[in-house]
Amino acid sequence: GDTPLAIVDRATGELVGGANAGPSGLGTGVEVAVWVGEPWWGRGFGTEATQGLIDSAFRNAAVDAVWCLNRVTNPRGRRIVEKCGFQFRGAGMVRRPGRGAFPIERFALDRRSWVSLKAWGLAPEPATIALASGNAA
Repeated sequence: GDTPLAIVDRATGELVGGANAGPSGLGTGVEVAVWVGEPWWGRGFGTEATQGLIDSAFRNAAVDAVWCLNRVTNPRGRRIVEKCGFQFRGAGMVRRPGRGAFPIERFALDRRSWVSLKAWGLAPEPATIALASGNAA
């Protein structure tokens, strides 16, 4: 099932956003989603949370790919997924209860590419955030 997480600034303990990981519905893939509050944009929280979710997903040897969706009107989000190594896989429309339909882009990161990125040192370990489940004390 899905794993909802809080994104917390380690320095202040302040909640800055949320994240989620769950089955993608596409083979043995995992889909990740990250949201960061506007006051914290541009400070690396989204990138670090996304990298943490990717690393966590690939710790499961059965996961062959990590997927994410990005609204076409969100260039900051697109930059994050590109920095994390995701590759564009297509576009479409998504419907969400209470939010209607909106255009999205689909991105995927396969295990082989992730292993290469880690070996090249292009995907640093998160240092400024903590991902915590709702059950964490």
